Amino acid sequence: MELEYEHDGAAMKKRIMVADYHDAVEVKGSLEGTALPDLTGMDINGREVRLRDFKEKVVLIDFWATWCGPCLEELPLQQLLWEKAKDGDFVWIGVSADDDKEAWESYVRNNRLGGIQMRSPEWASSLYVSGFPTVLLVDRSGIIRCKLRGSSIAQAVMALIAEK
Repeated sequence: MELEYEHDGAAMKKRIMVADYHDAVEVKGSLEGTALPDLTGMDINGREVRLRDFKEKVVLIDFWATWCGPCLEELPLQQLLWEKAKDGDFVWIGVSADDDKEAWESYVRNNRLGGIQMRSPEWASSLYVSGFPTVLLVDRSGIIRCKLRGSSIAQAVMALIAEK
């Protein structure tokens, strides 16, 4: 479909793809309340990460990138949360969208990010992540409970940890 509009007094044209309403609702509206797929990947240290290994744990999956300002603002909050809850039933998985592996590794190491840090465009596409940051909270039974932002992340994680 070609879209015509005016911007700063100039006529603009842009070609866009439009999804069928049913498809958009099925794909975009389906994350919360669905089972987390059994994804695998490699962390920053070359160890295999398998989501199925985190059953019985509360899992926070944080999709971020070094070029994303809002992501970098939230990362210190994730780090504090990790430090507070890491000895319990909590796992923080940071999934970077960075193409530049060196920039990502440097950021993770220089900022001593905890949790499990990895780069995986496959995880982002499997979970229909199209914007950053995207933070998903998964309960102990492997169900995606919600998407979160900002200060609500710590509150939701601690509440879910308290649910035994």
